[in-house]
Amino acid sequence: MRTLPLRTLLRAAAFTAVLGSTLPLHAATFYFDPVQVTLGNGQTHATSLLINPTGESINAVAGSVRIPTSHIELVDITTNDSVVDLWIEQPELTGEMVRFAGIMPRGFDGIRKPYGDERKSGILLTLHYRALEEGSVPLVIEGVEAYLNDGNATPAEVEVVPGVVDIVRNARNLQTDTPLDVTPPERFVPLIVRDAALHDGKYVVVFHTVDRGSGVDHYEVAEVAADETVQDGDWRTAHSPHVLNDQDNVHDVYVKAVDRSGNERVEMATSEDVPQKSDERALPLGILAVLFVLAAVLFFIRRRHFKT
Repeated sequence: MRTLPLRTLLRAAAFTAVLGSTLPLHAATFYFDPVQVTLGNGQTHATSLLINPTGESINAVAGSVRIPTSHIELVDITTNDSVVDLWIEQPELTGEMVRFAGIMPRGFDGIRKPYGDERKSGILLTLHYRALEEGSVPLVIEGVEAYLNDGNATPAEVEVVPGVVDIVRNARNLQTDTPLDVTPPERFVPLIVRDAALHDGKYVVVFHTVDRGSGVDHYEVAEVAADETVQDGDWRTAHSPHVLNDQDNVHDVYVKAVDRSGNERVEMATSEDVPQKSDERALPLGILAVLFVLAAVLFFIRRRHFKT
């Protein structure tokens, strides 16, 4: 089976995420904040990639950032403040490229300010890096795409503004102390569901939360009987949706969210709420959006498979 191009998957996700009316076409602007920074060798800094929808509602984005690894070392990529709700391609460094793709099922038309109608740009991701060698280093945005929140996956016009990192001798140290993060990830509600579009109709647990401090690092899942307690050895690293081990006798499922500072939040999905085959249980809108996106991706993959 051939792998479906990311652009096709992204458009499928954008098409499935929302329904609405066609909007006028304007340019969405991708840029860095700060757009220019001066560092000395060995100093560290963080630069965010932002999107300004400029009056449009955007529900899917994709692209890449070129990192000149000969001059700067990428230390981390964080998305805890991102306006992206679901990553189709989690931002990570491959070679010199940080590729990303994600959706905002409800659309993103800017962050409202407390007073007035003005809206501000939203963060997509933040690059944390260390200066290695003197020179003027460009941060270039490549292959960027954005799709309108119109139900038709209409491509939006895009503009990009590159960033610059100037690495010089004896520069003033721009690094600031990061406040200690002692706050766990936010509360969330894991759900046990089954759907033909997810892992051949097997029972899965779906979950998601955010951490406004250091960002979510990973999730862990533990399945235990209702009359048992969770032991340290029960936890397994997991991603949502997670297929349950015992499909015949579904247990209580505990989900642990761990942030980058080691703070933890544990929530539970009880086996009493497990949907049966005849159960037409309604899911929350956010979970339905995720399931619709996954169903669309599976549909396009299967259709391509049958054609080859």
